[in-house]
Amino acid sequence: MAGLTNFRSQMDFCLGQPLIQALGLIVVAVIITGISWVMRPSTLPWNADPTTYEMELSAPLVEIDEALRLFDEGDYLFIDTRRQAAEAESTISGAFILREATFDDDLVALMDEIYPEDPIILFGNGELSGVSNITNRLLDRGYENILILRVGVQGWKKAGGMVSPPLLLDQEDES
Repeated sequence: MAGLTNFRSQMDFCLGQPLIQALGLIVVAVIITGISWVMRPSTLPWNADPTTYEMELSAPLVEIDEALRLFDEGDYLFIDTRRQAAEAESTISGAFILREATFDDDLVALMDEIYPEDPIILFGNGELSGVSNITNRLLDRGYENILILRVGVQGWKKAGGMVSPPLLLDQEDES
C-alpha cells in the first residue's frame, strides 16, 4: 500500500509541475506583451496626410491657393462629393453635387451642365479617398481634366473662399 501512495504522489507531482510551468509562461507572456504595448509608438493617424503618406489618387491634387485662383478665373467647375452635400448648410459657391451613393442619378442630372472636356475640381470634407473614388468613376466615363482639392469645404472657408447654400438642379430649373 505504501508503494501505491508513493506512486500517486509522484503522479501528482508529474502532472502538477507542467501545469504550473505553463501558467508561469502565460503570465510572463502577458507581462511582456503589456510592456511592449505600452512602449509602442503611436499608431497611424485616422486621416492620412498625403504629404507624409504616399496615396494613389485618381487625379492630381490642387492646393487651396491655386484653387482660389482657378475659382476667380471661372474656368473650372467645382463639384461637391460629400455624402450629405445636398443637406449641407453651405458649399463652394456655384458647386454642383455628385455623390458616390447616387452617382449615376446625380451624373444624369448634370448632363446638361458638365461635359467630359470641362475642367473640373472635385472636393469633399477633406477626406481624399472618397473624392478619388468619384474621380475614378468620372474618368471611366471619359472626363479627363479633373483635379482634387486637397482641403474640404471647411478649409475653403478658412482660406476666404466664397460659399453659398448647395445648388440643387431641381430648384434651379423651377426658378
